[in-house]
Parts: sequence; structure tokens; C-alpha cells
Amino acid sequence: MKHEITLRESIKVTDYVSTTKEYYKRHPRIIVANIFIMLVASLIGLVITGGPGVIVGFVIGILAFLFLPPAIIKIKEIRNH
Repeated sequence: MKHEITLRESIKVTDYVSTTKEYYKRHPRIIVANIFIMLVASLIGLVITGGPGVIVGFVIGILAFLFLPPAIIKIKEIRNH
């Protein structure tokens, strides 16, 4: 059985920012969890590789903080259709 999905939607950067703000307003506990994960990832990077690991862990944490909520919301919208 073969399933094919084609998506023809685009999201602007301003959409990401407003969606992210809205998501975190509705789920304030997730902000605390994300900050905790970001700090832990940075500390693990420090232990494993030193300074560059901290930077990489921090950047990954910030990207996840900004881009995961819009992606989660988009997935929920697609599943509900």
C-alpha cells in the first residue's frame, strides 16, 4: 500500500513568530521545559566537547524553541482535515 502526501502551503517568518507566541501563551509550562532542555543540552555539550558543544547545544535549543510549536500546530491542522 502506497500513500502519497503533497503539501502546497508556505509559512512566512512572521507567521512563525506569531504562532510561536500564541502557542507558548496557551502552554506556559512548555517554556520552562524548553529552557530546561536547552540548558541541559548545553551542559552535555560542555562535558562532551567543551566550548563548541555549548554553542551547538544552545543554538539547537533556540531553533527548537522557535520552530517546533508552529510545526506541531501545522501537524495537528493536517491531521484534523
